[in-house]
Amino acid sequence: MNACHDLIPGTDLPRVNFSPVGFDHADMLHAWLSDDRVCCWLDFGGGRQQLTKLALYALLTSKRNLARLFHPAGDATPIGLVCMTDIDNPMGSSEVWGMRGLYGTAPKHIATSAMLTALATGFVDQGREVMGSWLVDGNAPSMQIHRKLGLTETGRQRARHRMHGRLHDRVLFDITREEFIQRFPDVPSETGRTCRSMGWLGTADQMLAAAA
Repeated sequence: MNACHDLIPGTDLPRVNFSPVGFDHADMLHAWLSDDRVCCWLDFGGGRQQLTKLALYALLTSKRNLARLFHPAGDATPIGLVCMTDIDNPMGSSEVWGMRGLYGTAPKHIATSAMLTALATGFVDQGREVMGSWLVDGNAPSMQIHRKLGLTETGRQRARHRMHGRLHDRVLFDITREEFIQRFPDVPSETGRTCRSMGWLGTADQMLAAAA
């Protein structure tokens, strides 16, 4: 994994491919997201940490959300999921979350690559202005991913998440489109477009300067 063509441009992260969620993936995804080691970190709304197979499939294929399976470049076996929610929000915002379903021989930091590609897809393909996320306090691996990708910690919701009978804070993160452009101008979206190819670099410089 040292060859430049195996890395996402402008990063030290391995390339990752996305594929749509289909009904033939429903059993696999339900098994992944029903695992106690995974669902304890989640909230599908109303405090629900698990959904039926049909409810989960409906959520992931809703027109309001964009869910993608991810797998290493050159390998068609899905190893995880990323999902962008409320992509039709007229305010231009969206939230993104993801998880690993399989572990093994996948390249190191593949989950970070998937999150980065999801951010690029949200900004470039879906026209989002800001992408946000929340994590349960204590989820160290996910915290590292968010900080490596330049998301800013914007606050916390205290005692908001119940896990294993105890209440935990939720930590809030986000990144604006201008911040993403500055940090990752050459990272391709799902369709292969980049912030540079969209001609956004100069505009981002102006907006960040005005905000300073």
